[in-house]
Amino acid sequence: MDGIKLIGLCGVGGAGKDTFYETVLQPRGFIRWQMTLHYKVWLAATERYDWDDIFYNKPPEVRKVLQDEITALRYEHSEDIWLHTFASWMRAMHEIVGLHVIGIAVTDLRFLVEMRGIKAMGGKILHIVAPDQQANIAPELRGHRSETEMNSPEIETLRDAYLYNEKTSLFFLRNQGDIILQDWGWL
Repeated sequence: MDGIKLIGLCGVGGAGKDTFYETVLQPRGFIRWQMTLHYKVWLAATERYDWDDIFYNKPPEVRKVLQDEITALRYEHSEDIWLHTFASWMRAMHEIVGLHVIGIAVTDLRFLVEMRGIKAMGGKILHIVAPDQQANIAPELRGHRSETEMNSPEIETLRDAYLYNEKTSLFFLRNQGDIILQDWGWL
């Protein structure tokens, strides 16, 4: 991971993590990663759910399965299974696939252990909050640990930057992102 700009985007569902990536980071050559990308691909490959529902539409049924099954694997293996999986994928992408990137954006940080791990890898954490976050998340899913852990006071000590996503315009979001990246010396 030496020389690679690593950023973890944390926030509850609906905060705008994917939008921040698409608006600010993707145009600058960052690739998007999700801690559970391989599991989502597996769900699609086994045809349990439609690709678009897993990655884009995210209906409550799919979100519930992802919450339950991914959390069960966390409890079965270890708290940091997804962090170790991410590190292994990054090594495989570099050594086996031969991919050399400017930066990696992990767009689905939801757990403190993963934030600590990204920091230990030399990465930065951007905490994104929005006024209407979780508006499209089913109420029964909001109490899951993957949503509630974002309320921990430890986030304030882990994050390198905070962004209040007003969701008024992509121009505003891009400007706020530029300020953060400049502060980090990435622009």
